[in-house]
Amino acid sequence: MKAMRLVKRIFVFALVGTLLACGKKPATSQDGTAQTSTQEATGTVSFSVTAEGFSDTSTPLALLFKSGDNAFEAYVDSEHTNLSLPAGTYTMTYVGSPINMDGSLYAIPSESTEVVVTADKECTVDISLEPLSVDDATQEEVEAAKNAARAAVEYMQKQDDMLVEYLGPRVDENIAALEDALE
Repeated sequence: MKAMRLVKRIFVFALVGTLLACGKKPATSQDGTAQTSTQEATGTVSFSVTAEGFSDTSTPLALLFKSGDNAFEAYVDSEHTNLSLPAGTYTMTYVGSPINMDGSLYAIPSESTEVVVTADKECTVDISLEPLSVDDATQEEVEAAKNAARAAVEYMQKQDDMLVEYLGPRVDENIAALEDALE
């Protein structure tokens, strides 16, 4: 039960990508706050996800935020938590669908969304996902969903996050359910 309570914690993880211009990788705190070598002003992005069946037993929705040479991955669970990013304009793209406990997926929008993060302010990104029949899913969509789920677990393992004890088995179970549904 302790693992179930842990899932209520913040589950948006920001993994800061390599800063191509400087060749450095900033640290990322446990709470998902992007930390850079210079004290940049940050803003908050909150997520509102509408998706039938998306719950605390689903794997996270994987997103990618890019601004110039900076790239930030975010994993958003059904709790719709927040992400702190340096102020700026970002292009948000969808990386992979959540996988539900029954193996079902969602159609991931192919278009990107512009997100403007203003210092010391919060902006909300509304995300609406439509169910995708496993029979209609492409192999690419299935692999993207599996890879996104595994990436969330790998990130937590690198951070030595206690949530990995809960998410790891959930990812394995949901991927197995997806593979069963494909047969």
